[in-house]
Amino acid sequence: MKKQTIAALTVSALLLTACGEKNAEYYYNHPDELKPILAACEERTKGADDATLTALKTDKECLTVGLAAAGIQLGDYKKAVMEEEKYGWAAYVQGILDAKQKLKNDYALLDKI
Repeated sequence: MKKQTIAALTVSALLLTACGEKNAEYYYNHPDELKPILAACEERTKGADDATLTALKTDKECLTVGLAAAGIQLGDYKKAVMEEEKYGWAAYVQGILDAKQKLKNDYALLDKI
């Protein structure tokens, strides 16, 4: 009886974990659920300093929905997965960081004039 109870609890815990966490393929197939989460991730980048942006590059939820969004944009989820470093969330945030650095460099040049 004790073993059956433990087994039942283990299976229940696994099912709850599996149901609670949605992966990128899920969001790729459910874009209406993706949109508000991606919008919230993008909102967090606005006006963020470099340290915050660097931390956002590894945010699990943003990485997940970013990959799904890239798949939707490319029309191919598998291609997005294969080229995540080019199209995924981290690449998006890195683009923001790179643009900010370019602006800093440009302003530094203007200050010299």
